[in-house]
Formats: sequence, C-alpha cells, structure tokens
Amino acid sequence: MVSEKGPAETVIDGMTAGSVVTFQSQEDQDSILEGFTISNGSGQAPSKGGGIFCSSSSPTIRRNVVKQNACYSGAGIYCWNSSSVIVDNTIEQNIADFDGGGVCLVNSDSIIKGNIFRGNVSYVGGGIYSTDSSPDISENYITENYCAMGGGVSMGPGSPVLIDNLITKNTAEWQGGGVEIGAMYSGAVRRNIISENNAPSNGIKGGYGGGIYCYNCSVTLEENVIFKNTSVEKGGGIYLASLSYLGLINNTISSNTSNEGGGGVYASYGSLLEIHNTIMWNDWAPAGKEIYLSNWWGLPSTLTISHTNLGGGKMSLHVDSDCTVNAGPGMIDEDPLFVDIVGGAFHLSWSSPCRDKGDDSLVSTDEDMEGDPRIAFGCADMGADEYYYHLHHSGDVVPGGTIDFTFVGYPSAPVRLAWGQELLDPPITTQHGDLFVWPLEWSCNIGDIPPNGVLNVPVTISPSWAPGTQAHLQALVGPWGVPCTGLTNPVTLTVE
Repeated sequence: MVSEKGPAETVIDGMTAGSVVTFQSQEDQDSILEGFTISNGSGQAPSKGGGIFCSSSSPTIRRNVVKQNACYSGAGIYCWNSSSVIVDNTIEQNIADFDGGGVCLVNSDSIIKGNIFRGNVSYVGGGIYSTDSSPDISENYITENYCAMGGGVSMGPGSPVLIDNLITKNTAEWQGGGVEIGAMYSGAVRRNIISENNAPSNGIKGGYGGGIYCYNCSVTLEENVIFKNTSVEKGGGIYLASLSYLGLINNTISSNTSNEGGGGVYASYGSLLEIHNTIMWNDWAPAGKEIYLSNWWGLPSTLTISHTNLGGGKMSLHVDSDCTVNAGPGMIDEDPLFVDIVGGAFHLSWSSPCRDKGDDSLVSTDEDMEGDPRIAFGCADMGADEYYYHLHHSGDVVPGGTIDFTFVGYPSAPVRLAWGQELLDPPITTQHGDLFVWPLEWSCNIGDIPPNGVLNVPVTISPSWAPGTQAHLQALVGPWGVPCTGLTNPVTLTVE
C-alpha cells in the first residue's frame, strides 16, 4: 500500500482504538507500507504496537511518519518473530509505558535503517528496544527521547549491529542516556555519533553512562564519536559493569562529564576494557578524568591500552586497588588539533599528532566513519576520523545569507570548488577519487590551504535562490594530475 501524496497529506488516525496498522498474516517484504502518517494508535492486546503491529510477518515499512501513538510496548512499531524492513521513516513523540517508545523488537531480525527517532518516551528503550533479536540497526537519526534505561536505544540478548546513527539529546533516568547494551548482547557498534545524551538519576539510584551503559555483555565499539554526554554519578561517556568486555578501536571520546567518576569511561564489577587507536580528550570528572577502574565487591577491573591519545596521561586515570593497567606502545598526550571541537567537527587537521600514529594491525574496516579510506596516507590514524581531504559548511542556507566553507587538506594546496544540479550515483571514477556532482562547473582557485591544513572561506548564497533550491558541491584539493591531489566528499546545500 503506497500513498499518492505522501505522509503530509495522507493520515491514518487510529482514534485510540487499537493498532493503526496490523500485519499478522505472514506478510513478507513484498508487502509495502509507504507514505502515510500513522497516529493515535493504542496497540493490540496486551497493549503492543500502537502505530504498527507485526506478528510473524515481515513487511517493508518505509517513508512514513509514525507519531503520537501510545501503548505498553512498542508504541511506534512492535515486531515479534519478524524480519521486517523499516527504512527512512520518521518515528516521533510515541509513548510506551514500558519498553520501546519508538520500536520494540522481540525475537526479530529486522533491518532498521535511515530512520529519524525523535521525542519518543518509554521506561526502557525510548528509541529502540531489542530483546532476543538480531536486527541490523543502521543509519538512523535518534534524538530527544526520554526513559529510565536506554534513552535512545536499548538492546538486550542477541547480536544486533548498530551502525551509522546519530543518537543525540536523549535522556534515561537510570542508565544509558544514549544507548543501553544489556545482558548477553554480543555484537558491534560502529560509526555512530553519540552526543549530548544525559543520565541524570531519578534521585534514588542511577545516573550511570551518559552516552552508553553496558552490563553483562561483550561488545566492540569501532569508529564512534562519543561527545558531550553527561551522567550525574558515573561514566559520562561510557559505563561498563557486571563482568563485561568492551573493546574500543578507533573511537573519539571527548568533552563528556560525570559528577563522580570516569568522565570518559567508568569500568566496574570485574570488567575488561581494551582501548586501541583511540582519542580520549577533554573529558572531566572529579576522579578519573578520562578513565576510572573500579574494584567493586572484590571484583577488580582490567584495562589494556595502546596507540591512544590519552589527555592528561597517567594523571587522567583513577585505578582502585587490585585493578590492573596493561599499557602498550604508542601512547601520547597531545592536543589532537581537531578542525572544530566546539562545533563537533572531529576531523583531524594536517598538523594533528594523531595522524599516522595508530596500529594498522588493529584496523578491521576499510572505511572510517565518513566513508573515507581508513588507511589513507601511510599508517592508520587515531580516532574515529581518518585524515583525508574534506569539505563541510556551517551557517543557515538562506537567500542573500553567508555560510562558511571549511576545506581540510595539505598545506599550500590550491582549492577549486565544483558544483552541479545532480548528485551522481554511481559516481564517476577519476584518478583523484570519485566525482559526484553533475553537470560539472568549476570555480577558479578560491584559495590555498594554510600551514595548519584548514582553509575557511565565506560564501554568499544568491538572493535569487528560492527556498528548496539545491546545489551539490565537491572540492578538488591540489592541482589536477598531481599524485597527492584528491577530491573531497560531496556536500548538498538546500535553501531554507
């Protein structure tokens, strides 16, 4: 079922009379629900799936708005025994009394990709709750959720993959403001931005893991940015408990805060923490500014660390008695020289001491968090971002207004800007990388990269551009035909 006019004009109102849409006849992925606003559902007995209820069915649910539904479990979408495909939806302002304000997965292997999760509320798993499941949870935008545990995402037993998400401004009263990774989880968390989440405590207990809370699990985090999360008690960025194993490879953990201990990471209850090729910088707590190792109930924790930029060095660690620190080679304590840490741009500049300082043998992926080559020039870098030529902009795109372009490259390289009306898929392969914009128009040289490797250029938006107008841009760093020259990522400007 596909609407003709899209979700803005096609509304299905459940009028609190049960689930708005139900799949329970063994529908497969050829059964499509697309282009609707689905609201005011109250769920199937016993109060599950307010907006959409899937039972032993696996539909494709795409490009819908699922909002303002309320029930006990899976207020937006509830899946049981399902391999549904849930892509490119906006799932917002749904309220679950218990689990999964946005989505609840039970015994399901769903694909959840490219969705916006915003303003959902529940007791467990404000954005996504998964139990006895192995979903592929990828490329989602999860923001402004509220619950007791796992404000953005809550994952229990199984091996789901959480990849390419923005998880921001979520709140969990007890633990895991951004993400809660629960008992017997064994999977990977890759290329996510987990920022500005909060674990404030309910006044009686909690306040653990502003960004991520892990317990009784085995998980590897690769190429994530964990930034500006807060916890009232322990683990501003990450809290690790209950004999868990956590591997951190090529992550950037910065500007997280905790009121008690472990501004970056707090490890307790006999947990094992491994950190490699990672940047930990500018986190804060009264004890263990970057890392706190706890011996709780006679269960000491262990840290193994190498090839990491640890802000403050040994002084940033708090180590309880009987806890163990195994420090390997490649440790540094230097300003990583991000392009713009205040604005959350964690690209490495040319001058960064983290360039080429990682251990190649620990790299398990071909691309960094932005899709650039993981080993681009020489050796692997520390952190989530591999140094590579890059283009981004800041400021509102309004007719007659000014925005600032930032170009990351090598010193003295000339920069030219290309633009076009189309974004090519697949791109054109050139000797300097993939070209995405077409039909192609080139600017003259707009400037040379300065010694610090970052060029900022203000650009005025044409006053004649109407709202909705789009322009696709890409930069060439260096002269055409020279080996070290490269094309940046593409950027799309949309006039507001």
